Amino acid sequence: MRLMENPPESLHEKGLAHYYVLNWFYEGEGGGYVGFLTDSEFYGKEVGPAVNFSIWNSYDYDSIPSTALAERDNHESRGARIMLPFEWEEGEEYRFRLTSTSLGDRGYAWRLTVNDALVGRILADTAKYPIRDVPFVWGEDLHWWHTYPGRVAYECDEMEPSSMQFLDFRIIDEAGEEHDPDDVVSHISADRDSTVTGENGYVTKLCDTPSVETVDRGVQHNLGSREEDR
Repeated sequence: MRLMENPPESLHEKGLAHYYVLNWFYEGEGGGYVGFLTDSEFYGKEVGPAVNFSIWNSYDYDSIPSTALAERDNHESRGARIMLPFEWEEGEEYRFRLTSTSLGDRGYAWRLTVNDALVGRILADTAKYPIRDVPFVWGEDLHWWHTYPGRVAYECDEMEPSSMQFLDFRIIDEAGEEHDPDDVVSHISADRDSTVTGENGYVTKLCDTPSVETVDRGVQHNLGSREEDR
């Protein structure tokens, strides 16, 4: 992954964030996700920029750095999650590598590194290898976290911009061999026809300004609004 544009400080001041994440086998046995939050908190503790890593329906974690935060029962993945504070630099590339080790009758340990720095291991009962041949990447503008509960409403042209590239996808199979994925699917929080109305009457809309573009070695997600979009 390569961060092309950090969001401005005003996004943090609003208590918002952008989330760029690689998913595989969504909610399935052995599925999971890993990605970069431009800003984050962990049960009320302000964390800042962070790597977020989880395996669906996993049961534990270990080998985490002293700066990491972790839980065994995350409400989204229904399993273990590790959040590691991580200062990203614009224009720099960061290589995520996820590998597995058999734990015998305890399942597998999934070990994540970023540029060879350990994020931690997540332990799961599943005997299935989690990386699927068609991973999908997601760019998400998290303004709806505030709009849907009715705390505040936002207009699309007020949303701060950021950009992330997802590059050089490789699949590591059970034998440890690397190969190209069959495809890479992109999802982004942008759909001009989609709205959700909460019980309080607030309407959350998914802005149509975010975009996905093909770049050398991968795809680029552009979140928020830019002058040329208005």
